[in-house]
Amino acid sequence: MNILGISAFYHDAAAAILCEGRIIAAAQEERFSRIKNDAAFPQQAIAWCLAEAGLRVEDLDAVVFYEKPFLKFERLLETYYANAPGGLISFLKSMPVWIGEKAFMKKKIKDGLKELGKIDHKKTKFLFPEHHLSHIASAYFASGLCATDRGGSDGEERLGNVPVCEDTDRGNEHPWSVAHRPPAGSAVITLDGVGEWATSTIGYADGKDIKIIKQTNFPHSIGLLYSAFTYYLGFKVNSGEYKLMGLAPYGNAGSDFYKKCLTIIKTELVKIYEDGSIWLNQKYFSYATGLRMVPDAKWEKLFGLKRRLPESEMTQAHCDMALAIQTVTEEVVINMAKEAKRLTGSNNLCMAGGVVLNCVANGKLADLKLFNNIYIQPAAGDAGGALGAALAGYYIYYAGKSLNVERFSLNVGDSELGSSARHGNIPVCEDTDRGRAKTNNDQRSTINETYLGPGYTNKDIIKIARRYNAPYKQHESFDELSTKIATLLAEGKIIGLFQGRMEFGPRALGNRSIIADPRNPDIQKELNLKTKYRESFRPFAPAVLEEDASHYFEMDRSSPYMLFVHKLRTEFRLPVPDNYNALDWKQKLETPKSQFPAITHVDFSARVQTVNKLDNKRFYDIIHAFKGLTGCGMVVNTSMNVRGEPMVCSPEEAYLCFMKSGMDYLVCEDIIFEKTAQPSMPNLKLNTNDTCFKD
Repeated sequence: MNILGISAFYHDAAAAILCEGRIIAAAQEERFSRIKNDAAFPQQAIAWCLAEAGLRVEDLDAVVFYEKPFLKFERLLETYYANAPGGLISFLKSMPVWIGEKAFMKKKIKDGLKELGKIDHKKTKFLFPEHHLSHIASAYFASGLCATDRGGSDGEERLGNVPVCEDTDRGNEHPWSVAHRPPAGSAVITLDGVGEWATSTIGYADGKDIKIIKQTNFPHSIGLLYSAFTYYLGFKVNSGEYKLMGLAPYGNAGSDFYKKCLTIIKTELVKIYEDGSIWLNQKYFSYATGLRMVPDAKWEKLFGLKRRLPESEMTQAHCDMALAIQTVTEEVVINMAKEAKRLTGSNNLCMAGGVVLNCVANGKLADLKLFNNIYIQPAAGDAGGALGAALAGYYIYYAGKSLNVERFSLNVGDSELGSSARHGNIPVCEDTDRGRAKTNNDQRSTINETYLGPGYTNKDIIKIARRYNAPYKQHESFDELSTKIATLLAEGKIIGLFQGRMEFGPRALGNRSIIADPRNPDIQKELNLKTKYRESFRPFAPAVLEEDASHYFEMDRSSPYMLFVHKLRTEFRLPVPDNYNALDWKQKLETPKSQFPAITHVDFSARVQTVNKLDNKRFYDIIHAFKGLTGCGMVVNTSMNVRGEPMVCSPEEAYLCFMKSGMDYLVCEDIIFEKTAQPSMPNLKLNTNDTCFKD
């Protein structure tokens, strides 16, 4: 059985392929189109997924789109009607698009697929699970929380309950050779901006059965509240939220303005209930029917602070406001988790949706130890919806027909077998338009579902080197190469790392990464200003040997997907001034804080990635070699891209990124390029306009 999952037409379009339940491939369209957060129909991603699986369009048994267009259209119509005559301009702009295209999504998908091949109309079903079901499926069916065994009767090495396959050409282990079994029971939480009607859900999943227990509906959304502040603080909605999260620690929780912002948010903008549900005062929001997130004039009067325009100077007041909304978001997330625990009694929790990429909130939730196991889908946003849609189709529509899926309707062909639910009810799929997990809070799935994108060989890389007349050296021994990389890192060099299959999701986890020495006091500034050309306040993450993580950080779990923030242990911190918390954000940034300044944020926290041999042996060996040379078991890890561009996908993109950035060396598989030996490329363009990150 071959199933294609698709997400598209909002942001972060993606495609994923399952063959007999095996996750064969998944990738975001932006990695091929080179348009950051590309929302277009993921034609190139689909074409690559099909090629990777060795399939044609006519071989597909099902195509599963990640949400229900008609239900979303219903929400738009009801919202415009309820707010009429307000929202007329927005209505006139959006309706032609919906009536002309989006309301007929099946046709639009078929038209896109026809450009790639012939559709077998008798065989291929087109399914439409609801948005939040796709999120639930992306986390729950990928989590492997019941897979605690480390071996199998067939003698194969296992990661959870899935045999590990050695990719000898690339040196990475890819445990997707057999279908993974669905895990045992778990509480499930989804949090995002909005799907069709739902903005957050609490539920319980067991086997293939999924029950939604509580749900918050549009327009009341913690995701949209956070995006409103993203907009007001000068960042781009649906892509700049992580910048807001990174800015928040610069805020001063003791300042009058922080306290003022927190009070206003909780008394004027949002009412937070004990179960994590919220109510937003629509008087202060315009996203429902307007062209902006908020009415700027009302917010300026409310907070006494003008909206920060993109590219403009950052002030301490902006940092204090960021901290206030981050505090509120953490309260909502924790309240929801407590309610999920109360309602389900489960020791397991699976989470997905764009809001759960807030790794600061995730870290604080994990520290409460409400659950023994917390699994967060690495591609938690809409891109992961493509994977979730495919998984929902496989486990629920095909394999789970005779099982109970409470509060879900199921529609087949052009006839309905269940009522198409609205608001509180979430239909599963309708054929109309309408690792290694273990206890003790370990986050790893049975399918290593991050390294699912394209991979390349030394031969592919040499072709690119010839195209650009680029001198290189090929190493026959990876032990020799990893020692070379470790030596260069210790000398203060910044190195691009391009190896194995590309990561699926927003995080680079060692295969499309830029790495550096975390002990170097100049690296944070150099990476931001001269390598990635981005805002100076942005922190960097450490990739640490899994066995050393608890030595450096206050954590007792693995974190292979960089989804949890933890504090650096006190013995590695440096003394700071008594008035440190009251310092201006720029003064905080310049204050020495730890023995590892490149990865220590201003609040002594870090977004930790743990690395072991099973997840990524080559990356592990590099860090291990660096530890052997320096005694330091971690490196700086950030994605290989410059400001405004997606993470690199191909060897050519990696080489061009290397040439137009401050990287000193580029390692592509077994081949290494040295910057000083490369030919000049004067026509490469950079995007460095933002005044808030210039010296």
